[in-house]
Amino acid sequence: MGGEKSCRHVGQAVRLTEFRRELKKRSQLLCESWEKYEQATDLLVCVTCGFVGCFSDGHFSLHLQAHSKHFVGFQLASKTFWCEPCNMDIPIDVRPKVEKARQDFCDAVEEIAGKKRRQIRNQMRAPQTTLSPITTPNGSANNLVDLDTHADTPPVPRGALTLETKTREDEGANGQNGVALLNMPLRTKARDDKMR
Repeated sequence: MGGEKSCRHVGQAVRLTEFRRELKKRSQLLCESWEKYEQATDLLVCVTCGFVGCFSDGHFSLHLQAHSKHFVGFQLASKTFWCEPCNMDIPIDVRPKVEKARQDFCDAVEEIAGKKRRQIRNQMRAPQTTLSPITTPNGSANNLVDLDTHADTPPVPRGALTLETKTREDEGANGQNGVALLNMPLRTKARDDKMR
C-alpha cells in the first residue's frame, strides 16, 4: 500500500452475486479478449460483472475503461483486489470490510472451482457412446442402449444385421433412396409360432 493512502473503491464495486453467477456459467477461466482464448496466468475478474481479463496485456484495464462503474478486479493468482483508480493492489487485512469481501470472493472462487472439478471428474468416470446420451453406471462396461440382446429377443451375432443401399435408377434419380436391406429376416410373432 502506498504510504497512508487507503482505497475506498472496493466497497463500491463489489457485486458478489453477479460475480458468482458469471463464474458458474464458465467452463474455464480464460481471458475474454483473446480471439483464441489463450491461457494467461495473470487473470483478474471484474468484481462488478464477472468479466475475465489478463492484466499484462491490458485487457482487464480496457474493460474497466469501457465501463465507468467497474474499477476493481479480483486477482485469481494472489487472491487479492486490484484497484484501477488507485493503481494498486489492496493488501490483505487492510480493513475489516475489505478483508471480509476478499474472503467472500476467495470462497466463491474455490467453491465454484471445486464444483467444476467434480463435474469434470464425474464426466471422465462415466463413459458415453456416440449412440446414446445415457451414461453408464459406474463400474459397468456396457451401455444398456448398446447391448445386442434384449430380454424378449434371442441374441443376434454382431454384424448379422447390415445396412446396404441401392440406387434408384428406374426413377431417373442420381442419389440413393436410403432403403435399408437386411441380410436377416425380421422376427415376428407368426414366425416364432411356426418355429415352435
